[in-house]
Amino acid sequence: MFERFYQPDSPFVYVRLSGVLDDFQVRQQLDEYNQEARGRTGILELADARYVEDVDKVSVKGLVDSAGLERGQSRVEGGKLAVVVRTPVQYGLARAYTEISSNFRDAVAVFYDFDEALRWLLPPDRIDDARDFIASRPPPAGPAS
Repeated sequence: MFERFYQPDSPFVYVRLSGVLDDFQVRQQLDEYNQEARGRTGILELADARYVEDVDKVSVKGLVDSAGLERGQSRVEGGKLAVVVRTPVQYGLARAYTEISSNFRDAVAVFYDFDEALRWLLPPDRIDDARDFIASRPPPAGPAS
């Protein structure tokens, strides 16, 4: 499952991934995201995969193909992507995605530490606002660290 939360009056978008993921879901959510964010530039995106329970049906090829959907999208122009993961398998998959995504964004990175990701993604004066914004969204059931 993918949930996107757009912080009002900010370029910050919190994307929470949870449950069991597969290649089709990843591609579908990117198609939807591209439509939702059409015309927006400079998005600072935090993709939080700490609630994902199973990635057995996510392939490197599927992620590479999905990452290619970012080409030419306004939301990635001048934007940054931080991906937060919980496991080494998630880390490897996220690196495959970000390797392609880095061709279209100003910066991409994968982190195990949530706070480190926020510090990398946002200016210091925006971090507390982003934390409060994220905390206002009830977490899904499932793993997190």
